[in-house]
Amino acid sequence: MKRNINFTLIILMLSWCCISCHGNNKNTYTDNDKNSIQTGDLLFVELPYTYCLNEHSADSILLKQLTGREDINYIHVAILEKDENDSIWVIDATLAKGVDRHPYSQFLEAFTLNDGSYPNMKIMRLKNAENAAKYVENAKQFCGTAYDCSFLIDNDSLYCSELVYRAYVNDKGESLFQLCPINFMTEDSLMPPYWDDLFMLIDKKIPQGNTGILPSDLMKDDQLEMANVKLQ
Repeated sequence: MKRNINFTLIILMLSWCCISCHGNNKNTYTDNDKNSIQTGDLLFVELPYTYCLNEHSADSILLKQLTGREDINYIHVAILEKDENDSIWVIDATLAKGVDRHPYSQFLEAFTLNDGSYPNMKIMRLKNAENAAKYVENAKQFCGTAYDCSFLIDNDSLYCSELVYRAYVNDKGESLFQLCPINFMTEDSLMPPYWDDLFMLIDKKIPQGNTGILPSDLMKDDQLEMANVKLQ
């Protein structure tokens, strides 16, 4: 039976128009910077494992009954940039625009839920941020690249965390992060209904086990630490 997808919530994976703008970026952080967004920070969007795009689905109730908990599902990661005027920009890969750069305010607007709230978001920062501005410039070079609905690591398109993998590279061109078999499932080997709904919508098989990198993999990387940033 075909599901009645709530298309409003698909905006969680969409982006807005691509805007070109360059500024002078900080690549080291002072004590005063620690509580503000900085160039090279990574913004993670999270939803409960039980969250459904189809609000009438019983999958979320079933999943909660089976797991007995409300674990977090990291559905998206974006790269942040602060320009010389302290304006915040977002570079990310989404279904609507592929790889795109747009103001932080538009990112927040796109992530607004029906009740006017936002999903939970976390900011992670490189412990060694010396080359953060360089990584952001690398990411900009991918603007215009198509979104990778197949979640493959060896094609000409990119998904959100793959963009981070490609942009955050050392002088030898080696990524700071490691690839692994990607896993969309819970610790109990159950598929969160969000991913079922999303891949059904784009008419793709869930790429469970493909070599790649998901936002949840990046979150666990020990090169990153939580930034004490108040989001708005």
